[in-house]
Amino acid sequence: MNSTLFRVVGIWILFVVVAILNAVIREQILTPMIGQGLALPFSGVLLSILIFLITLGVVLFLNIYYSLGFWLVGIVWVLLILIFEFVLGHCIIGNSWDSVLAIFNITEGNFFILVLLITAFSPYIAAKIRALI
Repeated sequence: MNSTLFRVVGIWILFVVVAILNAVIREQILTPMIGQGLALPFSGVLLSILIFLITLGVVLFLNIYYSLGFWLVGIVWVLLILIFEFVLGHCIIGNSWDSVLAIFNITEGNFFILVLLITAFSPYIAAKIRALI
């Protein structure tokens, strides 16, 4: 396996761990305190911020120094997230497709689309901030 791809997947695994912790905090602490209507969007914004900050911290570790490379990393991360969500939600947990697709319903306060956008753009923006490109 290419070392860059190994790093990209490793960072994505870190995102998964952070996302799971974020969901646990949302369900165990935030939802009882402020209700699902506020906890869900807050959790989405928080996860987006955490993904960006992690990316900013690890962008040098990717060992990429060209714009297209950072865009490809963002695309790979988004594809991995989508595959993970659909496989876990439908194939492993057994949720209906309607239930799995509910993560895209922003009118219900689910900011998963924001998470995907931040994930896609973060490598490029972080590289710009770190003056790698």
